[in-house]
Amino acid sequence: MTYPQFEEDLYGIYKSEIMGEALFSVASTLSFNQSRKAKWDALAKLETQTKERYLAFVHGDQRYPTGSRIAGLAIGVLLALMPWKTAMKMVGGGTAPFMATFSRLLENSSAEDESFYRYVLQHEEAIAAFAANEARGETNALRPVTDLLERATS
Repeated sequence: MTYPQFEEDLYGIYKSEIMGEALFSVASTLSFNQSRKAKWDALAKLETQTKERYLAFVHGDQRYPTGSRIAGLAIGVLLALMPWKTAMKMVGGGTAPFMATFSRLLENSSAEDESFYRYVLQHEEAIAAFAANEARGETNALRPVTDLLERATS
């Protein structure tokens, strides 16, 4: 696979997972509400799972994106402090640029790599679906995330 920003897009997966893992982990740590804490934890697990798949896909040969981790920590603090519905709108809205990148990777993937890129896009879609469901007050909002976590471990 090759297109002008391929390397940047590929590394973008790693950067987004590092940022998301830090963001959701710190939001969980700062949350006093046990239900919300569990939701942040599930999101962090999904980011970790995707990061691990990415590192296996590229054979672990990546420089660590420290700036992405720092950004994730800062955003996580903000999300933990803001009203829940606002936080969910921010989480959902934050997925758009990543979905564009991950869609581009999938569209340009080889048949051999398609399942990896499809999973990466599905992981971002699951986060967006969770945030939208949660903002609407749906009782099983986390289902897209837990389904993807369970599917990967079965």
